Amino acid sequence: MWVRQQKKILWVGILQNPDNIQSNRAIIQHGCVPVTENLRKRGIDCDTGCARCGAPEETINHTIFQCHPARQIWALSQIPTAMGIFPTESNFANLDHLFWRIPSEFDSSAFPWIIWYIWKARNEKIFENIDTDPIEVLRLAEKEAQLWQSAQVDLHNKNHGSVDLVNRIRVRDVSLESNYSGYRCFVDGSWKGSDKFSGTGWFCTSSNGEPPTMGAANLRRSLSPLHAEVEALLWAMKCMIGADNQEVAFFTDCSDLVKMVSSPTEWPAFSVYLEEFQSDREEFSSFSLSLISRRANTKADNLARKGFTSSKNICRLIPYSLESCRCRISDKLTKMVLQNDIDLLNPPAELEKRKHKLKRLVQSPNSFFMDVKCQGCFNMTTVFSHSQTVVVCGNCQTLLCTPTGGKAMLTEGCSFRKKGD
Repeated sequence: MWVRQQKKILWVGILQNPDNIQSNRAIIQHGCVPVTENLRKRGIDCDTGCARCGAPEETINHTIFQCHPARQIWALSQIPTAMGIFPTESNFANLDHLFWRIPSEFDSSAFPWIIWYIWKARNEKIFENIDTDPIEVLRLAEKEAQLWQSAQVDLHNKNHGSVDLVNRIRVRDVSLESNYSGYRCFVDGSWKGSDKFSGTGWFCTSSNGEPPTMGAANLRRSLSPLHAEVEALLWAMKCMIGADNQEVAFFTDCSDLVKMVSSPTEWPAFSVYLEEFQSDREEFSSFSLSLISRRANTKADNLARKGFTSSKNICRLIPYSLESCRCRISDKLTKMVLQNDIDLLNPPAELEKRKHKLKRLVQSPNSFFMDVKCQGCFNMTTVFSHSQTVVVCGNCQTLLCTPTGGKAMLTEGCSFRKKGD
């Protein structure tokens, strides 16, 4: 009876009405959780120690925030933790952090489910002597949060018709209203195991009334759909840097991409991509990456899909106009030659110099620009001699050079020719 009752108390407050977050806070603040400290106060003779970590007293704050397994779960989540800030000895300070202090670029939407599954893991240890892996607890909590949010979208569509709703599963307070500052860049990747190419696309709007711009790229097929998503983001970031857009909010419909950016150490297989991401991110005065629904990302999705279905390797920046709308990004995307197109595979020298300047290259009396010939496809790529980023061939993605802190080291087999001023 006691087991059923203590589960019911927390379940009703957290999951019966998640939109009413004030009730979640009241459950913990008012001492409604039947930890051993509270049971002892109510006259039940029981051991007040923590069964999971051996602490002398099991309080609400200890169970949810400070017990060793709970600390591991919070550390693995997307919610930022810092010594002396979160988690702390104060129950009120911890709740205040969860409700009001988390920056908008971090996803905190799943924290009610995290609290609930921390409590469930505690009960499994006490009543069934089962030790649950913290990462499994976190994954289950995030999955349940995602399922609940998806159900709310379906319910809204059923009651009010299908509309483009922002997916709040992984992102807190994401808004696509017309009032915003800087630039918005929607990115997407398209990947199919049976195709030779993968596609990337982005669609950018400006708050100052500038015409929207968009880009589509057709690259050699990457290892997985997630690789295509990462490449799409990196390419979009480079395009924004090249356009000197300093305040950019990026949007994606890939939840794993948001996780990867938030917790890069948990994705060692993508370390090269993440190093490049971190380098590019420093070029922005304001940067964010948010998750939205697929319905809200249709423009970038269409660009990416049309990119990889093209029969040729293409990579173009296309100014958005009424004419391009009429084209509907035709199946023959390579035939879309609009005024002021910029071919990113063969950029003008002036654009290359500007891009390299933005990349904070190491300036040296002996530095210069050079044409590097790819050993695989013999394509020529303009490279700065002291580049501080990995440079790959735009045609076949072969590694051309790697940074050393000084003069970049060319890959064996690649040749170069110094460019004139």
